[in-house]
Amino acid sequence: MSTLEADGRLYAGQLTAQTLRRLYRREGLHRLRRRDKRVVGERHRWEAGHVGDLWHADVCHASELVEGRTNVRIHALLDDKARYIVAIRVLDHEREVGMLDLLLEAIRQHGAPRRLFLDNGSTYSGTALETACGRLGITLLHARPYDPQARGKMERYWRTLREGCLDHMSQQSTLHDVQGVWLAS
Repeated sequence: MSTLEADGRLYAGQLTAQTLRRLYRREGLHRLRRRDKRVVGERHRWEAGHVGDLWHADVCHASELVEGRTNVRIHALLDDKARYIVAIRVLDHEREVGMLDLLLEAIRQHGAPRRLFLDNGSTYSGTALETACGRLGITLLHARPYDPQARGKMERYWRTLREGCLDHMSQQSTLHDVQGVWLAS
C-alpha cells in the first residue's frame, strides 16, 4: 500500500491493511502458496503437555513503526500450552544479552520452563544463553534452518500483533503509542 501511496495511486489512509486483507480473502487470495515448494514431510500439530513445559522465543522487526528509528525489535516469550506471552519487551537491538534479560524476567515471574524453543539466529545461539539455560536445567531446542512452519505458534502471535495493533500505527508513532494501542486491543 505504501508503494501505491508513493506512486499517487492511493491517498494516505484511503485503504487500510485490514480492508485489503478482507478483499483478498473474498477473492480467494488470502493464502497464496508457492507451488514449487517441495513437501519435506507431513506435519503434525503438537502441543506441550503442561504449562511451563515449553516456551518459544522470537523477535519481531518493527522498524517501520517509529519514524527515525531503524532498530525497533519486539522480543517475546510464549508458553506453548497456554499460548500466553510470559514476557515481551521492545528493544533497539537483537542481541543475546537482551534475550537473557527477557528470559530472566520471565523466570522470576513464572518459574523456569523445562524447554526453550528457538530459531538459529545469533541471538539464540550464544554461549551465555547456553550456559545460563544449562545451569537452570532448561533444555534448548533449535528449529531447523529456514523452516518457519516449525515456529508457527510464534509466527501466529506476530501476525495477531500486527493485525490487531501494528497495522493501525502511523510512522509518527512513538513506542509508547504502540504499547497503548496494543494494550487497548
